[in-house]
Amino acid sequence: MRFLNGVLVLAVTCIVSAIAVAAPPVASKPNAKRLTRVFFQDDDTKTVKWADVLAGQPPQLSPAQEVAGFPKLDTARQTLVQMESAHGHLLVGVRDDADGAFQSGWVLIDSGVETENHGNHLDWVYARPPQVKAKRLDDKQGNPAHLYCYDEVFYLANDHLNGFTRLAPVEIKPTDDEAAIQKRAAFHAGGGGHITLAVAGQRVAYSSWIDRDGPNKGRVDLTLVTAEGSSQLAASVNLPHGGIHGATVCSDKVFFAPADGVCWIKTEETLPIDSKSIEVHHLSLGKDGDKPRRTGAFVTLQNHVAFTTGAGMDATLCLIDATQSEPSVVRLPVKMADGNRPSGLELVKPRRGNPIAIVFHEHAEDVTAPNRMSLIELDPNGDGKWTDLRVGPEYDVGKSNIEGHGGHHSITFDSDRFRSIYSNPGDGTLVLFSLDTRQPIVTFKVGGTPSRVLAIGGHTH
Repeated sequence: MRFLNGVLVLAVTCIVSAIAVAAPPVASKPNAKRLTRVFFQDDDTKTVKWADVLAGQPPQLSPAQEVAGFPKLDTARQTLVQMESAHGHLLVGVRDDADGAFQSGWVLIDSGVETENHGNHLDWVYARPPQVKAKRLDDKQGNPAHLYCYDEVFYLANDHLNGFTRLAPVEIKPTDDEAAIQKRAAFHAGGGGHITLAVAGQRVAYSSWIDRDGPNKGRVDLTLVTAEGSSQLAASVNLPHGGIHGATVCSDKVFFAPADGVCWIKTEETLPIDSKSIEVHHLSLGKDGDKPRRTGAFVTLQNHVAFTTGAGMDATLCLIDATQSEPSVVRLPVKMADGNRPSGLELVKPRRGNPIAIVFHEHAEDVTAPNRMSLIELDPNGDGKWTDLRVGPEYDVGKSNIEGHGGHHSITFDSDRFRSIYSNPGDGTLVLFSLDTRQPIVTFKVGGTPSRVLAIGGHTH
């Protein structure tokens, strides 16, 4: 009987999903109950679009539309780069094909989502449609490629200016017009080439140089962060390896991803500082033949730093407990088909249950391999140590549409941490996924090439 019931439930689930996929987008009424607001980059039109996920059985999606005031980009010469959210705002970087000499910079978006504090909880209010609040696109922005958010402050790397821009949404006043917001975007010197950076305590920035050889091999600049900006470096230190392409901060340590393994240093409390006093630590990730293993990006949750390395059957999820005085790397094989490599790693602590990681199996368009997504249990026994991590369920997903740095799967989580949304760029779809049941709920057809996604807000009451 149990088996028959399981078959019945599965059949009903499949039918509901099929009906939901076939249903067209629905108009969003002002009093409709929303689950979250989703923003996504459309790589076809080089725009940011948005829609509301509406409560229902199954949930529905309002028609996807461009953010009001989003600039018309040259689809042949400009691309959207990373996108982050803070204090109800989104910042998206814009890059051109002429090292910044055509038109690059940033666009700041007001999400229209606010919170009401009721003491023991927050209510989400979808106060207005999203709109562009300010932008800076010209030939003087240094062609950004990387964008970070630390402590609810945006930091955009201005690669060809050897520095970065700081913009804090919380400092924007209701009376600020676009010109006033542009003045709040403060430039700081630090880093060079293809900059990755970390910022500790909204005070000290650590900006990398991409050079693999020469005097700037492994170089990291330390800059005092201020609201007004800074043209002076406080110190510089060189890692033992160059080609740095990743940085983050966690538990009073700064981590970097050079061409060999992972390096870390302790955060500094005061500046300036004697560079010779900065001790650099190196963690090896082993080798593939004669070539050292490396990673390219970090994500953090609580006191842990996570990243991936390897490909195919050698694909591996790695964790570092940053609270340890001498951190070590915990490795978990996440085996993938030949031709696939891990991509789009994200961590989340669901509202119910222990922390999980989600990673996609991705491949270039000319490679024949399955499109998959893995869920990893980071702390099954709930002791907070994350040493018993294990691979969980694996799912079929839609296609990617990788071209350059774009067209990858991306996943985001609603502010309630009950649901996630991931993109299938090659299918023009977004999928609502339950963090409770750990199953897809419904697929939304949005068209175009939806790549990076961000959700802001939770269930309205």
